[in-house]
Amino acid sequence: RIATFKSVAVNWLPPMIKEFQAQHPEARFRLFDGAYAEVDAYVRSGTVDMGFISLPSELPGEIVPVCSDRLLAVLPAGHPLAACEAVPVAAFGTEPVVSLIDSTNRDALRVLDAAHVHPDIRFQTADDYAMISMVESGLGICIAHELVLRSDHHNVVVRPLDPPAQRTIAMAIPPESEGKPLVRTFAAFVRAWAQANP
Repeated sequence: RIATFKSVAVNWLPPMIKEFQAQHPEARFRLFDGAYAEVDAYVRSGTVDMGFISLPSELPGEIVPVCSDRLLAVLPAGHPLAACEAVPVAAFGTEPVVSLIDSTNRDALRVLDAAHVHPDIRFQTADDYAMISMVESGLGICIAHELVLRSDHHNVVVRPLDPPAQRTIAMAIPPESEGKPLVRTFAAFVRAWAQANP
């Protein structure tokens, strides 16, 4: 039982599970997808055996870092900032911004808070791909995770942020699942798979 946010569910879990099941055909998976807060709640309640989370975290149990995932600026095609090699984080204080709702947006908010930038948020959504679609339509600019953008085909321009920013994706294993052999085996597999598939 795995709780996960959308970018991991879409881009990682299908090939990861396929490879794992080739080695462990007895394994059965049940996915619980949702925003960060929902994943945290699944892990905290013991509903799942593990959850994919973004650090930092105060969840009980074992926290296993998996990899870093860059945060990137997403711009409409033809936007003046598209000419920049990297988009200054300060630009999010002067441009119209499309954002995820707060419970899903903590990585971008952390970057903006660190730079003392107060974004002019014009539109909010709970879905990464809806956010990028709004940017494509010229409604503003946004900050998105590289893992989300990996499978995205919108007509947008993607640039690094200045200063660079990232999130750390980790697995949270609640105390009641820490000793389960298949959970331990899958957790080790996830770390190896993520390193082999950057």
